[in-house]
Order: sequence, then structure tokens, then C-alpha cells
Amino acid sequence: MKYKQLRLGDLAEFTTGKLNANKAVEDGKYPFFTTSPETLRINNFAFDQDAILLGGNNANGVFQLKRYTGKFNAYQRTYVISVVKENIINNDYLYYALMPKLVELQNKSLGTATKFITKRILENLLIKVPNNYNEMERRATYLRTIDNKIQLNKQLNANLFELTKNYWELFKSNYKTKYLSISELANKVVTGKTPSKKKKEYYENGNVPFIKIPDMHGRVFVTDSTEHLSTVGANSQKSKFIPKGSIIVSCIGTPGLVAMTSKRCQTNQQINSIIIDSKIVYAVFLELQNLRKYIINLGSGGTTISNLNKSDFQNIKLSVPSIDKMCMFDVEVQPIFQQILSNELENKNLDRIKNELLMKLF
Repeated sequence: MKYKQLRLGDLAEFTTGKLNANKAVEDGKYPFFTTSPETLRINNFAFDQDAILLGGNNANGVFQLKRYTGKFNAYQRTYVISVVKENIINNDYLYYALMPKLVELQNKSLGTATKFITKRILENLLIKVPNNYNEMERRATYLRTIDNKIQLNKQLNANLFELTKNYWELFKSNYKTKYLSISELANKVVTGKTPSKKKKEYYENGNVPFIKIPDMHGRVFVTDSTEHLSTVGANSQKSKFIPKGSIIVSCIGTPGLVAMTSKRCQTNQQINSIIIDSKIVYAVFLELQNLRKYIINLGSGGTTISNLNKSDFQNIKLSVPSIDKMCMFDVEVQPIFQQILSNELENKNLDRIKNELLMKLF
């Protein structure tokens, strides 16, 4: 198959949003694309089109790439990209062609404390385009089919999760509840820690998931992480191991995210982990989800960087029925949570297949 290498600036046009990230509102009417892995919401739109969204800055140069069609808004550092030469390339193909380029953009990005992409860097990015238009569409279709299945699983999980949240509220209403602190419910609470970055052997050939806040967004179970520790690195802080089935809560920077671990792992210092009896894990997990806004407010404390310390975290009180009743609830919802985990593991495998195809096709 013959290809041509074309400048992105000759294929597409770029613009950026106009808003600050703090303009997001919970449960807003339209998607609001920022540099965050999570798509936020807003009540007004500035764009109504088929577009590729590229976050233009990130502390570590991990730039977010997304696709959306319809009404939306964008942060002032988010690039809104759309094809102008549709006889040569379409938005579907360009979206997938940009995915393998994210590492190149990371290497070419400017800045020290925060990495950012300039318009000139984007314009000069070379895109590999097949001479045969039908071949280009065929390749995009392969990848879009995988993405559609991933999205279907995500929507199914969102529906199942909403079902369990509603059932938990209904279940609680039938019994007398009392307030118990996290420390009273947990076997142990562990605050994560980052091993020294100066020791490469702590991270080389890593096989122990090292969970950070971006890994938690939009997840019930965290099935993998963007960074891993080596056995040597993880063993340098053995007390920080978190078993499968623990509840992890973000407490610094972006407090209030709640998820569960699907395998033995460690976390960084922004996360507190609740090691808890597996017989009540789902009940406690769902009650913590109900307290998300409270945790966010507790972590804010009027400071620029939100920070909920371990002591205050352990003292958070949950309104729960008796342990026996929580055990009863967990037995009932366990099959639903296992289905959620199965769907997330399938998505992990689909992501692996998708990445292999991207490497071969682009």
C-alpha cells in the first residue's frame, strides 16, 4: 500500500475554546472538553460540528485526544480540529492517525513545569495517508468498530452502576441506620506514596500497577494504570501494597473520586485506600459515592490545592445499616458488580487490540 506524508496544517483547521476550566458545572447540558481525561459538562455551547479535540497542555505531556459530533464547548487550551480537505482525508481517519502521534507531540512539546503544544507544532505534524481513499476508510472502520464496542460497554456499566446506587438507597430506607466512621468500618487505611523517581530500577520493566488520579476517572474498578512499579520499586515500600477489592479515594488535587481495585497494586500519595472486609465492600463503596460532594468540600478547605489529610479522611462518617444488613446487600449486588468488572476487563483487552492495530496501520 502506497502512502503520502502530509502536513496536518494542510489537511485541517485549528481553533481553541475561549473558556477557563472552572466554567464547568455538574450535570451541565453540553460536553465541555478541557485538558482533563474526564469530559466535563457545561450549560452553553460554542461549537456545533464533527470535531477532534486535543488537550493542548499537561504537566507530564500526556495530551488528551477525543472525538465528538454535536454541540459542545472547549477550554481555551483545547484545540478543536476539523478536516478541510475531505477529498484526501476524513475526520475518522485523522482521529486515529493522531493517536500514535501523541508520543511525538509529547517529545516536541514546550515548557518545563507544564508541557504545551503550539499551533506551529501541530501544523508541521506529518500524517501518513494512504493513496487509496477506500483503504483509508476501511482502516478507520476497523478501529471505529472497536471504539463502538468500548463505548457500549461503558454505557452498560453506567446503567448498571446507576441501578446499584438507586437500589442501595432503597435498601437503606428499609432499615435503621447509624453513623460509622471509615476507621470503624475499615480493617486498615493506607495513604499511598511515590517511590524515588531518581532510582530507575524502581520503574523499569514494571509489573505492579501504580494507580494515580487519572487512572480513576470514569471507573468503578481500576483494571490497569498508566504507570507501573518494578518488583524492586514496590518492595521498597511493602507497607503500601493494596489488595484486590480495596476501595480507593482521591484526597489531594482532585478529591472525591471513588473506585475499587481489581488486583494487588500501590497508589501515589494523592489517594487513600480502604482495606475492608469483602462482605461489605459494595455497600461502603456506594455510600462513599454518595459522599463525593462532601469529600470534595472537606478537601477544599479554602486552599488553592485541595488536600484531605488521612486523619480527617478516616473520621468521615457513613450512614449505614448493621453489618449483617450490609452483608445481605453485598450478596444481592455482587453479580452486578462482577458484570461491571467483566465489561471493564473486556474494554482493557479491546484497548490492547486497538493499540496493536494502530501500530500496524499507522
